[in-house]
Amino acid sequence: MSLFVRPWLARDIPAMRLTIGTVLCVLLATGCSSTTASSTTVSSITVLSPTAGSSTASSSTATWSPTTSRAPAAFRPVCYPSCRAQPLAGANLSGVDLSGADLTLSNLSGADLTAANLSGADLTAANLSGANLSGANLSGAKLAAHLTDANLTDANLTGAELVGADLVVANLSGADLTGAKLGAAHLTDANLTDANLTGADLSCINLSCASLWGANLQNANLHNANLSGADLIAANLEYANLTDANLSGAHLGGASFSYADVTGANLSGADLIGAALELAIGYNP
Repeated sequence: MSLFVRPWLARDIPAMRLTIGTVLCVLLATGCSSTTASSTTVSSITVLSPTAGSSTASSSTATWSPTTSRAPAAFRPVCYPSCRAQPLAGANLSGVDLSGADLTLSNLSGADLTAANLSGADLTAANLSGANLSGANLSGAKLAAHLTDANLTDANLTGAELVGADLVVANLSGADLTGAKLGAAHLTDANLTDANLTGADLSCINLSCASLWGANLQNANLHNANLSGADLIAANLEYANLTDANLSGAHLGGASFSYADVTGANLSGADLIGAALELAIGYNP
């Protein structure tokens, strides 16, 4: 199937293998309830150029097949306001280049964004619940978004802004969150096994019952964080700021707290067997 669109609409079409129903939603932003998406792949998209003084398109200026690995510049949704609030739920966008794109308020729930490039993208208030972002590049992205149950395994989130983000039950195992800002984010029951959170801002974050087994939290700011019942076995918390943090009932076996500041932290009921707290600042056994 081939689609013929205007140049200003072409920029709204994401990269690869969109189903017919999804493409129609992108172009029309309406009628999704009556459109049945099929597994048919759009074979080509042609941008039509209008004749001077006419409102009708007369000739094609560019054609792109979504089966290619990267869309030409004319088709890429990079920082255009019309990219906002697009219904892309369940779309297959694996490997697509959306770096710098403005995707605020977009519905990407359940979308496949495996290995996609979203570096510097603005996903503020977007719905990414249940989306697959494994191996995606989200460095520097604005992600104050809904990411409940999202798959972010091995994702690059260095320097990303996730302040207040909803990451409940999200899978961030092996993700790189170096220098990321997650203040007041919700990560209850999230999986951060072996995640790199070096220097991350986790102040006032909710990590209750989260799994941080083997995570690197060196120099992280966990002031007033809620880590009650969290699994921090073998985690690296050296030089971390844990002032006034809630670690009640947490599992801290084998965790390293060398030079970490635990002043005012609540360690009641925590499992401290094997935890290295001898050099922690403000620790009173």
